[in-house]
Amino acid sequence: MKKRKKHKKHIEIRHLPSEAEMKARDKKIMEEIENARAEHLKKQRAQGKKPKEYSLNVIQKKGKSVCQDCGKEKPIINFYSYYNDLGELIKIFPMCKVCDRKHHRSGRSLVIEAQRKGCLEHYGKAKSSKLCCISCKNNDFRALVLFSSRHRNTRAIATDKTYSMLYNFKYPDVKYTVLCFNCAYIKIYDYKNQTHPNKGE
Repeated sequence: MKKRKKHKKHIEIRHLPSEAEMKARDKKIMEEIENARAEHLKKQRAQGKKPKEYSLNVIQKKGKSVCQDCGKEKPIINFYSYYNDLGELIKIFPMCKVCDRKHHRSGRSLVIEAQRKGCLEHYGKAKSSKLCCISCKNNDFRALVLFSSRHRNTRAIATDKTYSMLYNFKYPDVKYTVLCFNCAYIKIYDYKNQTHPNKGE
């Protein structure tokens, strides 16, 4: 009987990945998971469904919630939240603090700019493209303000609160003139010199 030759098995030697490669791979996997979760949540919101992760009991047990804007899972401390006397979570905002501040600032600035534009067009009796300072004829809309001759100090220059008040009260019959910032402060300076002249003069 002939003896069969034993074939040597080819053993493939694989090198283990380094620690840095393992961390990079894990980071990539986590990013893919977060992106998939965010897309899933967007689809559920579009269909009018409320994800299970938004249950207050589940959020408090996990200690984390998912931001509706960026879709990332973050600790509760990163959300505006309210607790009762027993320490139970009773309310949590849908967006994280970072996204909430970002939306609040952008939305607020747009509202203020719209109110300012409406006030300047109403009291200046012209469209924003044709408005100019009545003193120096500066037509740069960014530099224009409403100026009230009732005051003799910086209160004469309209602020964000002034624009909001005038807009909400539907432009009451008050005397305002359109000036640029330079001319407005020159007028205030002249008022001060008239009321408090130098002692040597």
